[in-house]
Amino acid sequence: MFVDGGAEWHVVYRFSSEGSALAWEKSTSRAQWDARLEGVVQEAERRRVPGARAWFDAQALTPAPPAPPSKWKLWFVNMSAVCLSAGAPVQSDGASLSG
Repeated sequence: MFVDGGAEWHVVYRFSSEGSALAWEKSTSRAQWDARLEGVVQEAERRRVPGARAWFDAQALTPAPPAPPSKWKLWFVNMSAVCLSAGAPVQSDGASLSG
């Protein structure tokens, strides 16, 4: 990952084998690219992940579903709906005004 000001840039390299990846890391071409980027961006992190699946699975984590509401909240909503649909006003002590 490279950092340029506030922006983060992720660069993914893909190789056919571990040997070709190691050869590229030690190559003059790689050294030339590093020299071009020096002073332009700063390397913040480097990860080596075998296979593309591990890389993309880590990026696509789904958040956990929200927890269901507590039982007292469900009871309150249900009782409010029952009292309001019956049309009976309720006093603060819970007794019905209609009788």
